[in-house]
Amino acid sequence: MKTSSKFFLFTGVVLALYAVFSRFYGEPSVALKVFSSVGILTAANTLILISISLNQLSRK
Repeated sequence: MKTSSKFFLFTGVVLALYAVFSRFYGEPSVALKVFSSVGILTAANTLILISISLNQLSRK
């Protein structure tokens, strides 16, 4: 569970940085204008919350 927690955390942080970068320095939509930056940021937050949950579950 620790490995998957770290994977979700890393993926969430990368997605969050990509969404912020594309929002302010690129176009407001990413991936060929299919996903908005807000959608990517929501996915990043979800992955970070999953990472926190898995980390808490592995401590028990």
